[in-house]
Amino acid sequence: MVDTGHGNRTGEFRGLDGPYWSLRPVNGGVEWETVPEQVRTPTPVELTEHHPDPGAEADRLRTLIVRGISPRT
Repeated sequence: MVDTGHGNRTGEFRGLDGPYWSLRPVNGGVEWETVPEQVRTPTPVELTEHHPDPGAEADRLRTLIVRGISPRT
């Protein structure tokens, strides 16, 4: 999602908190809250620019699992 109310920040939808949406940076980081009226769907170019490399993500998850760490942490 692209949060137009916070400088066109790109993030993944993480859930609802009352009237707000929680978003998290695509490559990980601290979640933030925004109002749904200021969120739009990313363009194909934005998806390409901000989406992590699927191979790198698979490697990251494999490393976490081998170390006994939950991928959700």
